[in-house]
Formats: sequence, structure tokens, C-alpha cells
Amino acid sequence: EGGYLKRAYGRSLDCTNCITQEVDGSVHTHYCGSRWCMVCNRIRTAKAIHAYLPAVEAWGDDAFFVTLTVQNCVGWELKKTIQAMLKAFTSCQRTMKRTMGIPLMAIRKIEVTYNPITDTYHPHFHCIVNGEAEAEALRFLWLDRAPTNVSPLAQDVRKLDNTGMIEVFKYFTKLLTTDKDGKKGVGAPSLNVIFSQIKGLRTYQPVG
Repeated sequence: EGGYLKRAYGRSLDCTNCITQEVDGSVHTHYCGSRWCMVCNRIRTAKAIHAYLPAVEAWGDDAFFVTLTVQNCVGWELKKTIQAMLKAFTSCQRTMKRTMGIPLMAIRKIEVTYNPITDTYHPHFHCIVNGEAEAEALRFLWLDRAPTNVSPLAQDVRKLDNTGMIEVFKYFTKLLTTDKDGKKGVGAPSLNVIFSQIKGLRTYQPVG
């Protein structure tokens, strides 16, 4: 796996490095498509907005922003934790439909942040959910089925606003190795852990 990422990091160094103009005036370049590439992430974000925004706009005032969390984990547990979160989310979705009679329609995104003080990682879901009852039911079920002990105060439901839209469509992790003062930050080794553990997992997912 380390070799795979080393080659992928190398390809990112050449992202958009060469631009070719055809005789008809059209311009082409090569994109690496990597999650850590700032150029490709902007393209990926634009595509996600183009794909999902019409549905969100159609929900209007019924669109709610939901945050679902778990306890922080160490790096080698990150992928296993996210997989357990996905399984728990599916269980919540199934119960909502079969038992509660309220099918879930949502857009779900995985986000991972890093705590440099404790050297732990915090995977969590940001969701845009169609309907307040659906959003509250998802929060209620998550408290029971999350793969770790969770605090009710850390599971949030609120009306979707511009801040919520940004949280869903921004990058899945902060692609910065230093903070705004240049003193400390995520750090390249920690970013490498996140990218290694998230490999093969979809960060955006339509639900319902």
C-alpha cells in the first residue's frame, strides 16, 4: 500500500504540468485525479455540487444538515472505524424504512480530521437530509447504533444553510500541513495515514 501511494503522490507532482494546444485551438492537460491534489479536489467539488445541488434545492425548506460522530481513533483503526460507521448508517437507514415507515433521502459525506495533541483521528458524517422528521430519526438511531459510545450533544441536526452546504461539499480532510500561523498542522505523515486508510472508500454517497 505504501508503494501505491508513493507512485500516486509522484503522479500528482505532474498534475497539469503539461498543457497541449491542438491545431483547432482546443487545450488539453493531464489530471492526476488524486484526493490530495488541490487542483483535482476543486474539480471533484465542482462535480459534486453540479450532481447533488439540484436535488438539495428541490427539497427547499425541508433540507436539514446532520452531523454524526464517533469517538476518535488511532491511525491503524481508521479504516475499520469508518467501515463500522457505514454499516451502522445502513442499519439506521433500514430501520427507518422498515420499522418507522420513513424512507431516508440524503447526501452523505465522510470527513476525517486529525488531533495533533492526542495523535488521533476523528471520522464523522456530514449529511444533507430531506425532512426534519427523517433527520431527527437518523440522529436518534445513530445514538443507539454508532460503533462507539457517542455523546447526544455531538450529534447535530439543524436547518441547512450555506455553512452546512460548505461542510458537505468541501474536501474530506484539511489539506494543510501547517495552521494559518505556520506553527503546526496536520502534518504530512498524518495526511498519509488518512489517505492510506480512506483508499477504496467513497467519500460522497447519495442515500435513498
